[in-house]
Amino acid sequence: MTSNIHRLEDRLLTLIHSYFIYSASLCQLLLENDRLRSELNRLKTESTLLLRSMKTATGIEPNLGNERILAERERQELTMELARQVEENKRLRKSLLAQSAKFLALRHTTNNPNTNLSISNDNRRTPESAPQSSHNSSRIPQPKSARSKLSNNKGFIRAKSFHHGSQDPS
Repeated sequence: MTSNIHRLEDRLLTLIHSYFIYSASLCQLLLENDRLRSELNRLKTESTLLLRSMKTATGIEPNLGNERILAERERQELTMELARQVEENKRLRKSLLAQSAKFLALRHTTNNPNTNLSISNDNRRTPESAPQSSHNSSRIPQPKSARSKLSNNKGFIRAKSFHHGSQDPS
């Protein structure tokens, strides 16, 4: 039983470490996403101001040629990079939520010694003494209070409702 507890504690520490790594990388990606969005907006504004200044200086719209093509390509590249960053952020958010759920489930099993005891008792049974039951014999029943404690866990709710301060609707 103590080896199970030590194994669960080691797994819990590993999950906590993974959780912090994912959180840090997610924060970095969100910051990079915001930086790229700001850069894109700056370039759009700069392009608009440049066009206006050229129109007013000459009185007619100039033929921009290659400069306009290069500016449009750069804008498209920035837009594509921004889309990639958004997709990566979505993937990392899902991963972070999954890690949070695993972390909470593991913490729940670590905090509930009755579950550990029933697991270790199941492992000691011999085939002759094992009760004959239905297909759900491998599932360990949880007490109702343990299920409600897990569903009312505020950390899980907080992890599921994580939103960044940006105006990104995703």
